[in-house]
Amino acid sequence: LAGAVAAPALAAAARGAGAAQAAPSPGSPTPLAVTADVQARMDARLRLMRVALGQEPADLVIEGGTLLNTVTGELLPGWGVAIAGDRIAAVGDVARHTGPATVRLSATGMTLVPGFVDAHYHCESSRLSARRHAELTLPQGLTAYFEGTHEITNAVGGLPGVEYFAEAGRRLPQKIYPCVSSATPPSPVETTSGHIGHAETAFAFRRWPAQALGIDEVMDLPRVLDGSARLHGVIQATLDDRRVVAGHGSPPLDVLDGWIAAGIMSSHSPRIAEALTMLRKGVHLQLKTERTAELIRQFLDLPLRDWRNVGLAVDDRTAADLIDRGSMDHEVRAAIALGV
Repeated sequence: LAGAVAAPALAAAARGAGAAQAAPSPGSPTPLAVTADVQARMDARLRLMRVALGQEPADLVIEGGTLLNTVTGELLPGWGVAIAGDRIAAVGDVARHTGPATVRLSATGMTLVPGFVDAHYHCESSRLSARRHAELTLPQGLTAYFEGTHEITNAVGGLPGVEYFAEAGRRLPQKIYPCVSSATPPSPVETTSGHIGHAETAFAFRRWPAQALGIDEVMDLPRVLDGSARLHGVIQATLDDRRVVAGHGSPPLDVLDGWIAAGIMSSHSPRIAEALTMLRKGVHLQLKTERTAELIRQFLDLPLRDWRNVGLAVDDRTAADLIDRGSMDHEVRAAIALGV
């Protein structure tokens, strides 16, 4: 199918160049038209490519600084960044990417670093709106976070809570990825919190495909193990759409394999006794440094050679604590102090 579909402009150009138009053979499939949204994404990517090649000027160029490469661990003086739209087109010598309309920013004396991404977070714990929260945490380097929405969805009756963060994130320079609540209602006996099951989860992924990238912390271990229709419907909708099923806590080791087999992929609150076994079995761990300092020391003592399945998370922090300590910048400083 991919080989049969051509952008209309390319098809027209081929016809204009006198390309042979073979009649479709009987029974051959009719080529599917590229939809407008697919064409728009293709056009944006092609423009990004042209800017990267120096064929079109970038919208923004940051130059004169030192780039931190987190893959190689190098500090690269003189490396700049060229940006087209909301994407990075090129890094390195970006002089050829400038034009008369390009905005040029000097980073002389500064180090260019990637923004922090919080793997599991509750903006509501800050007691701030999403906009006020961004005003506080974006200058601390928090450029994106995965919002666990079960607190707000249980207060507003379901998916309107996901919608609030999806819409707020569209208007802010801080990216917000609201994970659909796996715990609405939070228990089988609660009736006033709304309902998110298979249908609601599948709808959310269709409604906010680029923002709702999974479900938040599956935390009801008894409902996981007893096959709750609502909860497993939420999980199934997520797996069917190839999105992330985030977990919570540390199941006892005798049921850990079943918890993983149910589809759960991560935990931001592992107990030290179970954490290494969870990591050995493929669970992604998101560590809160104040609660897992001993675990981080154990990983260093192993030594753990591949940290790609270990991340950091703030989870909950009030506005006062964000001001006093910071957000993900505090977690990174604390991890470095422990020896990471």
